[in-house]
Amino acid sequence: MREYLIQVSFGGGEILRIPSFGVFVLSAVLLASVLTYSRLRKHGLSMMDFSALWGFCVGFGFLGAILFGLLFSRMDFSTSRNVFLGELTLAVQGGVFVGTLAAMWMLRSLGRPVLKTLDLCVPPVFLGLAIGRFGCLFGGCCYGAPTGLPWGLVYPVGHSSHALYGSQSLHPAPIYSAMIAGTIAALALIVRRRRDGFVVTWSLVLYLLGRVALETVRGDHGQIGSGLSLQQLFSLVAIPLLLLWYYRLAPSSAEARARRQGAP
Repeated sequence: MREYLIQVSFGGGEILRIPSFGVFVLSAVLLASVLTYSRLRKHGLSMMDFSALWGFCVGFGFLGAILFGLLFSRMDFSTSRNVFLGELTLAVQGGVFVGTLAAMWMLRSLGRPVLKTLDLCVPPVFLGLAIGRFGCLFGGCCYGAPTGLPWGLVYPVGHSSHALYGSQSLHPAPIYSAMIAGTIAALALIVRRRRDGFVVTWSLVLYLLGRVALETVRGDHGQIGSGLSLQQLFSLVAIPLLLLWYYRLAPSSAEARARRQGAP
């Protein structure tokens, strides 16, 4: 754990502290933006259109992460946080959900093929999510529940996990999160796309399933009465709705547009 990646002091007084979480998140956004533009420009997307799309997606993604983070933390029965930036709580699920909706709206406004474009965005976006999770690891948030496994982490005295678990070894939940996102990015690159939207739909489903599994080893937040965390409940509700949308509603919308345009 290294909460601050860089600390500079002069004359015994600290004058600059750069948080690890912020460095990793910024690096993830920058890398994902470069890789995403590299993929989309091959399909005719201009720099101006990409700037509008990416700015809209990232901006609303962070807004979604903040709003969902506030919701989850308000209904959290533990004394800790999920993902934090100072006193600000962020929830990655909210960022992915709202960011995807924002991207769909902007792509429609730009007259671009929505599902096909989202498919192309999946690998760099999930690679960015994987990198961003190392900010959680270094920053000390999103820690796991106690474990006897040899790769467990023991956080230093003073860390918020000690209020719940003392000096027990904990699951390295941020590393698990990074592995889930990285695996999805790799699968999205090698899978054969069956039809537009297949990659983004199933990538989101896998991400939500991974989050359901991950919550069983998370130790930084509480559960609701049913024994599920709010993150698990959100995922279990979102998965069938996402599949219903893709296999029933999305194709119908595409066919309707084709008929309006006079396509065979």
